[in-house]
Amino acid sequence: MTIRNLISIGLSFCLLVLGSQSYAQTTFRLGVTAWISDGETSWNHDASAIDPRLGNPSSELTYKKVKSNVIEVSGRWQGERLYTKAAYGAGDASDGTLVDDDFVSASGAAFFGTSVNGAHRFSRTHSEIDGDDLSYINLTVGGQIWRTTTRKGHLNIYAGYQKWKEKYVAKGLEQIECTETVVLCSPAGFVGFTGQRVITNEVEWESIFVGIEGAIQISHRVALSGDIAYTPKAKMDNEDIHHLRTDLRKDPSFEMSGDGDGWNVEAKATIKIKKNLSAYIGFRYWKLEVQDGRWTVFPITGSPVNATLNELSSERKGLILGISHEW
Repeated sequence: MTIRNLISIGLSFCLLVLGSQSYAQTTFRLGVTAWISDGETSWNHDASAIDPRLGNPSSELTYKKVKSNVIEVSGRWQGERLYTKAAYGAGDASDGTLVDDDFVSASGAAFFGTSVNGAHRFSRTHSEIDGDDLSYINLTVGGQIWRTTTRKGHLNIYAGYQKWKEKYVAKGLEQIECTETVVLCSPAGFVGFTGQRVITNEVEWESIFVGIEGAIQISHRVALSGDIAYTPKAKMDNEDIHHLRTDLRKDPSFEMSGDGDGWNVEAKATIKIKKNLSAYIGFRYWKLEVQDGRWTVFPITGSPVNATLNELSSERKGLILGISHEW
């Protein structure tokens, strides 16, 4: 079933449940949020069926501690019970490290004459992440399913669509370890290609989600709220360019795809500054993951070759600060 079909089903369900509600009172809320976030994308594949000298996993790349300060603009139309919301966010990276690990099988270790026997990681390199573009869009429709008699607390259900993209540019290379320095990799301690692009990676997620959110007014000015959403269907596409590999194409060098799932969680405290103006602070966490997919390599000569993508995951978390105005 496609993402588009699932979106239609989710929206139809929401409208069916909420169709009998009254929408006499409506408000519109505009918000601006800063998300001070830290993210990670990691993937590994198994190409041992192509070359039995390779291990499983054959290679693992982790873009870790990728910091990004995101600015998000959102709008929310609120009826008596039904609501719709749209949000767009974008940011750049300020820090991060690419950890690139490669593995051999026991037969590969014997063939290359590595200093370690048996299947093992024969190479680890670090590169500085010197460029990252992040953007996302969330579209949500939902409605109230319960509220207290005093209207100080409520629960909503919702469904929605998300498109989330991150692009990393890794520069320079530091060899952390190498068990065979003639053919496979440079000796440990080697530093080179400073300031030069080594790998560019771009991952895109397209998903639908369903969730529940709640809020409680603890005083005239202060409210606490939280929501959790499950993503039952997430479509992932990932492109990777290895700029130093002369045996691979650059449009891209590798391509990955697959379907997965994930979670979004958020909690915040809101303080009313004046009648229609509020500020809030909280924490947000996103994670999407593919457990089984397809990995494709594009050599300079010959046809593309497919192998198994064991796993690819993206997560981002951090403090949120914002302000909103209601009409």
